[in-house]
Amino acid sequence: MTRSPVLPFPRGRRGGNTFGVVVLALLIAGAVGAAAYLFLAKPSPVSTTDGRAVAVEFLNLISSGQVDRAWEGTTAEFKSLLGLDGLREYVRRHPALKSTAEFASFTPTKREDYELRECRFTASAPRGML
Repeated sequence: MTRSPVLPFPRGRRGGNTFGVVVLALLIAGAVGAAAYLFLAKPSPVSTTDGRAVAVEFLNLISSGQVDRAWEGTTAEFKSLLGLDGLREYVRRHPALKSTAEFASFTPTKREDYELRECRFTASAPRGML
């Protein structure tokens, strides 16, 4: 005579651990999802030349008197940090922005909650301003 295998609970009746198994499965799925998000959300290394090209274009527009057009080409973050009127006033108070700028350095940086790419340029005051 063959005996049937011993079951942890009688046939036709579920064990009381169903809720625990579901919670455990959800926790595991959440942990895997969070790990995938953190892995995929890491910012890629920033190219110095990409930031430099954008900054050069921006400064070229500023130096040629096209402040509104330069502001329109900026990011939403920049626009929220410095509105159009603020940029106009900044350019008015800094006449060196109207001269040709020379690239000096590139540095990724963070201010408050913003990840920024800082390009530094050197410039002299425009002719007639000295």
